[in-house]
Amino acid sequence: MLLYRALNYDDINHYNNNEDICCSLVDTYNQDKNIKNVSIYYDLCISGDFKYSLDSLIGHVSGLRLGVRKSPWISTSYDFSFTASEYAVPQAGRYNPIKERKPIIIMYIDEDDIKWQNEELKLLRDKKVDRCIVDISLGRLNGYFDSGAIDAEKYNEDMPGYDVIDSINREINNYKTNINGFSNYSYASSEVLIYNKIDKKDIKACIGPKLVDVLYSCGIDMEKYGSFIINNHEEIEDYLKRIDDRFIGNNLTDILVERYDTIPGKTIEDKYRELKDAKMTSLKHAVNLINFKYNTDFKVTRLLDNKVLVSNHNDINRFTTKSKNDIIVIEKDNLLYVYDHDKKGYYNQETKGIILTKDIKK
Repeated sequence: MLLYRALNYDDINHYNNNEDICCSLVDTYNQDKNIKNVSIYYDLCISGDFKYSLDSLIGHVSGLRLGVRKSPWISTSYDFSFTASEYAVPQAGRYNPIKERKPIIIMYIDEDDIKWQNEELKLLRDKKVDRCIVDISLGRLNGYFDSGAIDAEKYNEDMPGYDVIDSINREINNYKTNINGFSNYSYASSEVLIYNKIDKKDIKACIGPKLVDVLYSCGIDMEKYGSFIINNHEEIEDYLKRIDDRFIGNNLTDILVERYDTIPGKTIEDKYRELKDAKMTSLKHAVNLINFKYNTDFKVTRLLDNKVLVSNHNDINRFTTKSKNDIIVIEKDNLLYVYDHDKKGYYNQETKGIILTKDIKK
């Protein structure tokens, strides 16, 4: 099975040094073991029985462990498009808000090495484990929890996150933590978690932003063309030099805001269409070059920017936001506002001004 991961700073350092890619808990421990609870988590989750790592799995998926860099797990996905849109491309998704591109590594993992059965994980709970890969997609996280293969760490008095009130309440009222939301997210992201480290021998390629753009924008079937990409990605990079650099590392919305006056078109919709057409022309040209060299059937099927909808402020009632990947830009008083789901309104980065959705007249 091919798995994908967008690399963060520590990952890149490990990769460049030809090392295994470590989980955040190991990196944090090596950088400063005196940070609160780091040594405790390290002794339990890395040096101790595997049950502690399994029980921290819920905290990893919920983001509680990721925010403090104390997770013994590394997230990967067998969905290349999800990895690219949510983690590698600025602002297209929810999980890479910084204006920087991330390279993506392609790993090959034997499916026999991936654990996805409750009984397999139960047998590992009281053992010391150096390597484990757990598939939590397809709603399996709920299954592991309901079967007792994993537990919430707040019920384990050895863990710093132990909650005595919740633990007593659980015993008295048979109360159990609801993890449906986390399980549904893992399902949507086709998430596969790797314990402790990614072995460098499993990494078959590291692809840069230009190739990520082409592969994602053209809807490449990675399972079908995986060996093609792995064997030839460095040579392909030479063919990507003809892509207009403004389309690499920038969301179309960013370009629209930053170069509004220089883009042809009378209305904001005209300007957006101009950008979209220019980007697709540039990408198609690169794809044609690759087709000519390798005779591979690439098809441009989508934009790299997810569902970018552009509207004039006065016509906003025609549009609705269906997901956090939808980006809507509106214009008011000669300023551009981008829809921000967290702020529940439209936000201008320069003025810090917000137009709340509830304030827009219907």
